Amino acid sequence: MLRTASFFVRVVLTSLPLASRMLRPYRDLAGGMTGVLGEQARASIKDKTFHCQGASVYALCPHLVRRGKDAQEEYARFAVALQTISDYLDNLCDRAEVYEERAFRTLHESFCDALDPSRVPSDYYRDYPHKDDGGYLASLVSDARRALGEGSAIETIRPHLRMFGKRYTDLQTYKHISPAHREERMRAWTSAYGEMYPQINGWEFAAACGSTLGIFALASAKRDDMTAEEAQAITDAYFPYINGLHILLDYLIDREEDRIGGDLNFTFYYTSHEEMTERLLYFTREALSAARRAPEPMFHTHIVYALLALYLTDEKALHPDIALVAEAIRAQLPPAAKRYFCLCRLLRKLKRINR
Repeated sequence: MLRTASFFVRVVLTSLPLASRMLRPYRDLAGGMTGVLGEQARASIKDKTFHCQGASVYALCPHLVRRGKDAQEEYARFAVALQTISDYLDNLCDRAEVYEERAFRTLHESFCDALDPSRVPSDYYRDYPHKDDGGYLASLVSDARRALGEGSAIETIRPHLRMFGKRYTDLQTYKHISPAHREERMRAWTSAYGEMYPQINGWEFAAACGSTLGIFALASAKRDDMTAEEAQAITDAYFPYINGLHILLDYLIDREEDRIGGDLNFTFYYTSHEEMTERLLYFTREALSAARRAPEPMFHTHIVYALLALYLTDEKALHPDIALVAEAIRAQLPPAAKRYFCLCRLLRKLKRINR
């Protein structure tokens, strides 16, 4: 059985160093970039390293551990490249005073290309006002594709990666357009999926689309003899509940910051603090239930435990309104999950987590 202490030690000794090592060349590349693109490339790495740290935790997937160090490194190379693309594009859409839907969609072709080596790369900046990145984005895409590999393993997970890539692109596109049109476009987009996911609302669906965790779960589990049923089981475990929990927690702890800044936050669409608490509790229960139905259930269960601890030990979770939600979630967790909270606090004191 995968135990909390053992898993946590492996995160510290294996996953975090892997993330740092794989990020190093991109930090160096970004350091040589100029203008708006260089500014946002450097900011995305500086401010969002913890995203790559989280992605690298999937290098501890039992399948990769059994295959050995080289397989873990190849996975981490893919995960860090893809997550760096995600964080960089998020900054380009969010911080450069650009609101063009077409620009966001073409930028995110890079994200979909990184997930599918069969696609022909294009000029990702063709609709964006800033264009010369010195090959930075193309390099990230190439590295991710190379590390993801080819063969029967990719063919099995390819339909799921395409689904995740499309939904992620749609979210990032609609989320960042002009605030005057954003809500209307997002409602129209999410309503098309209402019958597929009747148990969640449109904003919760959008939240689930914003997480890369399902992609990392598939990429870390891929193997030549993987069945279509196994790939589907992983996808079903992550979408909507584990993915959704991930992004709802992210928005939860950013509530006050987003309120002051006037930024979009999916938790603002809950009609009351009580409803928000109830829905976060629901997503926590369903995410844990989904993890237990996935292949390698203990691994994915520990992922959910670690996710909860990472966000709910953030100093922003000390805000009175958020602290009440955090306490309600902790109260329903088993002892194994609660130990992660203590361990995450220790990592924060040691400055090993930058979120």
